[in-house]
Amino acid sequence: MTALNPDTLTELAEQVETQLAALRLAGSAAGLARTKEAEPSDRPDDAEQRAVVEQAAGESFGVFWEKFRGKLRDDLCLEGGYLHGQWQKWQDLSAKDAVERSYFWLAALGIAGSALNPAAVAISVIVLNTLTSIGIKAICDDCGNAD
Repeated sequence: MTALNPDTLTELAEQVETQLAALRLAGSAAGLARTKEAEPSDRPDDAEQRAVVEQAAGESFGVFWEKFRGKLRDDLCLEGGYLHGQWQKWQDLSAKDAVERSYFWLAALGIAGSALNPAAVAISVIVLNTLTSIGIKAICDDCGNAD
């Protein structure tokens, strides 16, 4: 598995921040309602990112999200996970942390080559948008540790 070099990580994190800003602006302008029950696959504002993930994974976003969410939950929701420590400390995740861990889990799930970087950006946008828009319970529901 190829590791991210610091320059690429910074570039991908900047792409995440740009896409998040656009989603938040579009969400504010449209007055999109958010509910705690909403899943990323149910929200219209992640359509571009979902399409990138679907193309990279070669399957529907819903199917892939369930696989990815399992890995993400271990990292974010359970004590001992890297993202869990970040969340407990800051109640937030940086774009760099999200990209780095998403890149790792996407590669572990078989996404490789030229699809990996765009997929890491897209799934990081979805994860961060979910956390900031809906909350950690949207990802960590039923984990027992969704502080």
